[in-house]
Amino acid sequence: MTSLDELRAIHSQRIADERATFEAERMAVVESRRRAELAQRAATEAQLREERDAQIRLEEARVAAEREARMKLEAMDAAERTRYAAELDAQRQAQEIELRREEVAKKRPRWMIAVTTIAVAAGITLGYFAVQSSREADEASQKRAIAEHQKDQARQVAQAAEDQLAVIENDLDTVHAKLEQGLALLAIADKEADRIRAKQAVAAAQAEEAAERRRLEDWKAKKLHDIRIGGLHNEGCVDTATGCIKR
Repeated sequence: MTSLDELRAIHSQRIADERATFEAERMAVVESRRRAELAQRAATEAQLREERDAQIRLEEARVAAEREARMKLEAMDAAERTRYAAELDAQRQAQEIELRREEVAKKRPRWMIAVTTIAVAAGITLGYFAVQSSREADEASQKRAIAEHQKDQARQVAQAAEDQLAVIENDLDTVHAKLEQGLALLAIADKEADRIRAKQAVAAAQAEEAAERRRLEDWKAKKLHDIRIGGLHNEGCVDTATGCIKR
């Protein structure tokens, strides 16, 4: 009788353990789903916040652009009004001067009028030639400054190309060393698997070397083009694999 009770107790305990295990697994699945839903909801809310913030930034940028455009228009309008007022004032002054000149002309003798007219005409002519000469000098100076700036830019571009060519040549040496290493491994390989791997390494190194040589030629052509466009010359340099290098 006691053994039967013990068996029943063991069976009941096993059933209770199985139920507990099942319930624990079910709760774990529920908790996992809950966490996944929370993560999905958080990601959705973050995306909505980001979109909302982007819309706010766009709206602020649009408002700022409109404000800047409005300020520019107002500044242009104010400048136009100032210019118009200055023109009116200049016309008024010119008219007053003309009226005074007519009044003085009525009182001056004819020879004085002729001398004054000739002096005014000579002054206007000399002033015109002086302004024209100054303008031509300024334009020539600006052209020289622009040309020097362009040459400086061309020198910088050429130097950058020369540095890049040096880098490419160094890479090409590295790839060539890899190719020689692959050929050496292929020569001593005694197993088929080793020969296959060596052949693959050699082919990859050859392809990489060809690509580096094409890149080198492209950069050399670009450097020569930049030199021609920038108005530079090749005096004072020697030709190398990377192009012209200063002596």
